[in-house]
Amino acid sequence: NARTQLLASLDVSTTILAYRALGDISLQQKKPREAIPFYQKTLAFSTTPQERIENGYLLALACAQSGLKERATAELLQILSLKPDFQQAIELLTQLNEKK
Repeated sequence: NARTQLLASLDVSTTILAYRALGDISLQQKKPREAIPFYQKTLAFSTTPQERIENGYLLALACAQSGLKERATAELLQILSLKPDFQQAIELLTQLNEKK
């Protein structure tokens, strides 16, 4: 399956695309805790601001779905410092703040 092939590809060469895809697969399979380390690793790559925002949002989403509210909030605030009008981040931050 795709997940197995992507994991094997990391033994050959680590790429942002493989980490992103593995994170996406984990989220789609309703396994947000498994997605967190993959999304975290995407941030270590030299990425464009847009990639940083997108991958950071996905990391925040995985954290939120895993019950890691403080970590999700911190990531969202960092994203919003880069792009204050990022609607998905604003909405997720609002949801997290309502769940006090």
